[in-house]
Amino acid sequence: MKISSILKQKRTWSIMLFYVLAVLIRVVSTRFETIDPSHVKLWGFVGGLSPLIGAIVVILALRRKMKTSLFGTSVTKSILTLAVPFVLFGIVDYKEIGLCLWLLFVYLLYAFFEEVGWRGYLYSELIGCKIIHRLLLTTLLWFFWHCRAWQIGDVGFFALLFLASFGLDKLIRDTHSLILVACFHGLFNFYFKCLSDPSHWSSIVCLVITIMLWLYIWYGPKVKICWR
Repeated sequence: MKISSILKQKRTWSIMLFYVLAVLIRVVSTRFETIDPSHVKLWGFVGGLSPLIGAIVVILALRRKMKTSLFGTSVTKSILTLAVPFVLFGIVDYKEIGLCLWLLFVYLLYAFFEEVGWRGYLYSELIGCKIIHRLLLTTLLWFFWHCRAWQIGDVGFFALLFLASFGLDKLIRDTHSLILVACFHGLFNFYFKCLSDPSHWSSIVCLVITIMLWLYIWYGPKVKICWR
């Protein structure tokens, strides 16, 4: 058997193990949400951990490698990316700054747990595939990991995840930064679940400015800083 065939088989089994672990932990946590409703948020958080746990197990047990990292190609840009939403939303919601920043932190952390699995481990395994194939496979796995029984036929949700996969794949391909993709993922979840009231126009402005600053930080003109 050729070495290339062995490597392909190992990659396939690695992806399968990662996904089985992620789905299994997700299903168990969802089950406990109904059994123990008093701790529904805790079990929901455990479900979000599942892609991270699956990735860690596969990387350590099967010695797989990730082609992405926490800071990617720039530590400074990643730290700035993380700081921007906390500063802007802290200013906008200064009256309830503690609650606002805490919720933002939770959503970003939850998104980071997911992204280590999807745009970290899985992207690294599929990096040699054609982009459209990688996007379709990632979206399919992401969709069935997310959805409950009644969401199986939700074409709109699948389309949304495909668009998200397209954008996040582009970001991780260019920057290799898990912080950046987690920030995009987490910020949209934070906005739509906490701040989507149309009357909160300041939150909409803050969301747009945050995204524009992120894109400028990573894709804007390079500025040389001279220390004198």
